[in-house]
Amino acid sequence: MQLIDVTRMVVRSDPNAIAAEFLETQRKTDRTLKVYCEDGAIRVLSGIPLEEFKDQYNSPTDDDAFLNSLRENQVRFLIYKDLPGSRLKTIVARIRARQGNDGITLEEVVPKPRAKSAQNVIVYRVHDREIAKASKRQGQLRQRQE
Repeated sequence: MQLIDVTRMVVRSDPNAIAAEFLETQRKTDRTLKVYCEDGAIRVLSGIPLEEFKDQYNSPTDDDAFLNSLRENQVRFLIYKDLPGSRLKTIVARIRARQGNDGITLEEVVPKPRAKSAQNVIVYRVHDREIAKASKRQGQLRQRQE
């Protein structure tokens, strides 16, 4: 009976751990990675220094200013989790309704677990024409320096 319980615990997929592992892997390939995440558990589990994250405390409250801050800070991933008091739900819905009209699109990049979870965590890759241009320029500068 104990073996069954242990197996259930190990096999059960934790959306927080899945998102954190994904971020950790991305950070290993890009040390300049910027992420917007309001959930403390995911930030801690990822192993990325907490000061590297953008969250509701260091981001503007106005929707347009928030979108601009994603651009200015070159945020590459946005972690959505339905948390009390979070305004991300409306911002994500707005971005997805206007896909590309304001230059930003969101792409779901982490598969959802098979089992339904009480915690809905979605990892979005932030696509923005301005960010892509800035990243390309940075890559060209690095190549010249090498």
